[in-house]
Amino acid sequence: MGFLVSEKVKKQAATLVENLGRALSGKVPGNKRDTQKVEQALQDFYAAVQRVVVEQKLGIFRRATLAYTIQQSLLANGLPADVVSKVMSALVMNLLGRRKAG
Repeated sequence: MGFLVSEKVKKQAATLVENLGRALSGKVPGNKRDTQKVEQALQDFYAAVQRVVVEQKLGIFRRATLAYTIQQSLLANGLPADVVSKVMSALVMNLLGRRKAG
C-alpha cells in the first residue's frame, strides 16, 4: 500500500507523528501526572488527525492511506507494535465515528 501514498499524505502523517512524539517525550510510565499528559497528547493527536481529514475532505480511501502512513511512521519511530496497535485502533474509531455532515 505504500506505493499508493502521496508525498502530501506522507508529509502530513510525519508532521502529526512528530508532534505526538514531542508531546510524549520524557514522560514516565506509571507517573499519574505523566499519564494525564499522555492521555491529553493522544486526544490532541486524534483531534489533529481529524482536522486534517475534515480540512482535506478525505474520503474513506484517503483516510485509510493516512491511517496506514501514520501507523508506519509510528513503527519507524520506534514505538512498540502493541502500543501502535492501541493508538491506531482508537484513531480508526475516531475517523469512522466522527464524520462531519456537509
